[in-house]
Amino acid sequence: MLTVKTPLRRTIVPLIISAFFAPLSLAEQGFDAFPPSKESPIATQVTPMFITLGFDDNLEINGLSWIMDLLANNHNPNGHDAYANRDLRASFFMHCEPAMENEDVKTLWRQLVQIGHEVANHSQTHPDDKVNYNPLQSWMTAEQWQEEVTLCNKLLTRSTEEGGIGVETVFGFRAPFMTYNDNTLNAVVNNGIRYDVSFPAGITPDQDGTNNIWPHTLENGSPSHAMAASGGWKPVIDNYPGLWEIPLHTLIVPPDSKMEHYGLNYSLRDKIAGRIGYFDPNNGKGDNFDWNLYFTPNWGAAGLSEDDVVAIYQYNLDLRLEGNRAPLTLGLHSAF
Repeated sequence: MLTVKTPLRRTIVPLIISAFFAPLSLAEQGFDAFPPSKESPIATQVTPMFITLGFDDNLEINGLSWIMDLLANNHNPNGHDAYANRDLRASFFMHCEPAMENEDVKTLWRQLVQIGHEVANHSQTHPDDKVNYNPLQSWMTAEQWQEEVTLCNKLLTRSTEEGGIGVETVFGFRAPFMTYNDNTLNAVVNNGIRYDVSFPAGITPDQDGTNNIWPHTLENGSPSHAMAASGGWKPVIDNYPGLWEIPLHTLIVPPDSKMEHYGLNYSLRDKIAGRIGYFDPNNGKGDNFDWNLYFTPNWGAAGLSEDDVVAIYQYNLDLRLEGNRAPLTLGLHSAF
């Protein structure tokens, strides 16, 4: 069994890249309907602790090269799975249009494919499909979304001899700015993409980090999306049988009683609450993406330190190890 070793301090690297999760494994085995569940597909005591890394955009040469080196120089721990002791693998969601005429970027993308990383779709032009920042008002048509997904797929799957990246099949999609609607999801399905990782996740009151929902198909929707739609910050959408959703769960900030255990002598929940107006220090559920954690407060982010973020990551890993071992999926950017 693949395991994760704790405790971890100072560096983020051993914590977040100690396992590899292939979100397509069940889909590839023919599981076309897998409803939302808090239970592992196998017994919890023999369930590996999967950590998934998803990097968006991937257009900055230095950052992407650094990430590739980092993954190549770290390995999964001992175990009985196919990935034990192997170099780490990740998913890379590509913003395609800027790369089309940039041979340096395309060279790195092709190397990702050759190494065995997943190369996935993050749209052609990275549009923000909101009117005046209102997620319920869209300016894009169904045809525009179809073009966004199709053109990116074409670059990724075109042969290297023809100027493409040489991906055999594009399986995954993440919506720019995590903004999506039925036009987006229909374009994803129409392009044969098997999974999405854009929905809110872990926000329902019953999910506490020890019992988060596992990857599931969307024939009956998503509990967290349904809550967000009822709260007016996500649009109501149709069901999408056979399309998988990989939950990018909200990260739970350690409570004050746990701060000493994670090497901090201050309230991390109070620190974030003083900078992020919508953060609830009572339940501690916060943003997942690196931008939201690290970037400066005057841009609407939390402005956290490395130690702060390591504490959050480690606490969420510990919760999963104590509970149902639902995959810990992290939203990242290779440019950061």
